[in-house]
Amino acid sequence: MLAMLRGGKSPATPSEPPADQQRVSSATTACPQLSFDKQREAELRHGHFARISIGMVNYKLWGLGDGTRPLVVTLHGLLGNMGTFTSMAQDLVRGGFDVLTFDLFGFGLSDSPRKRFDVKLFADQTLELLSYIGFPNKCKFLLVGFSMGGLIAMEVARRSPERIARLMLVAPAGLVPLNALERSGIKALRAARALHIPAATVLGKLAGGLEVQAELFEPDVSDSRKSAEVAEKNCLMFRSNPEKYTKAWLKSVRDMRLGGNGQLYSLLAESGVEVMFLWGDSDSTVPLAEIQEELRGFFPRAPVLIVKGAGHGLLAEHSDVVAQYAFTWFNGGVEGLRVRANGRFNI
Repeated sequence: MLAMLRGGKSPATPSEPPADQQRVSSATTACPQLSFDKQREAELRHGHFARISIGMVNYKLWGLGDGTRPLVVTLHGLLGNMGTFTSMAQDLVRGGFDVLTFDLFGFGLSDSPRKRFDVKLFADQTLELLSYIGFPNKCKFLLVGFSMGGLIAMEVARRSPERIARLMLVAPAGLVPLNALERSGIKALRAARALHIPAATVLGKLAGGLEVQAELFEPDVSDSRKSAEVAEKNCLMFRSNPEKYTKAWLKSVRDMRLGGNGQLYSLLAESGVEVMFLWGDSDSTVPLAEIQEELRGFFPRAPVLIVKGAGHGLLAEHSDVVAQYAFTWFNGGVEGLRVRANGRFNI
């Protein structure tokens, strides 16, 4: 369904650095006893567990975690997990930042609560997790959202603009119009919810008996070898708990407004938060060419930069470039980017 209904498929993750290079906040709980399925998931990406009011969150705090360095909070895309940002986090830590990565509810090792999977749920999760790790409510942080995570980042920024130092949106979802088939599917899911028909639960259970092939999870990247590698890892993640991931995907598609969501962009623009956008010039999931006029209507002066030769899977094959732009934006703002982009923005 049009690359996971514009929410994007997050890239698989490279290996982690040695354990002695990873430091986390002391505000963690020990890993609970995992079921067999959870153990298979944990082989993919496992951090520390935080029990917040909505459920258990799997997260990793990269860097020193002592409050002496700027904090970057990251939000992954549909069917992704916190490993989406592993390479970028490593680069930013080397550049003097701390980075918070975590699995959104329903994905990775985080719980899948019986709630609507909308921006409110995920924004609540983000802000409550920050409180859990001891990040002061009055302190500012930097924010990165990829694809569906871009919509969540907008909601966090809209809700707490005074807390956002700068925002970076990487190929964010929300503006590309959905086609008739996609709209009909979403209407059917919403109708089932209104009638208290557990469609997502039923379909999730049915998914457990399906033989899913890796090709279904191929990301929008130009390198065929990288595409196959990412697809295999993402497929492995899905097979580890197909019921959970199918249900989370359906609920996110139903509730997140992944297309035609200009209202959230408008609210972000009104918030005054400093924001930049980053896109691949070959993105076929959220093509910039289809939305750039509407985007400029909301953000006439915001920097919009292009990574040449990149598709939607920017963080799979160009994470170093994304990290470099993030470092420049977070440290130097618009002027820093202008120097890096040779005095112009590529839109």
